[in-house]
Amino acid sequence: MWGLPDGYVCPATGDTEAFISPNVSKDIMRQQLFQISHKTKPERHALVVVNGAGWLTNDIADDFKNLR
Repeated sequence: MWGLPDGYVCPATGDTEAFISPNVSKDIMRQQLFQISHKTKPERHALVVVNGAGWLTNDIADDFKNLR
């Protein structure tokens, strides 16, 4: 079985998070964005750079006010 790892780091603090999933989909990406949003400190924003995969549509981060 394969796992798809993603890692995230805060350049200001060095805090890290990881997400490993068995597949990719819009729902999985939304779960990753939830994790990033939840771990981002209040009054801060997270910048998420993604590739052009089909499940990464423009509306995927609309539910998260601290993601850009």
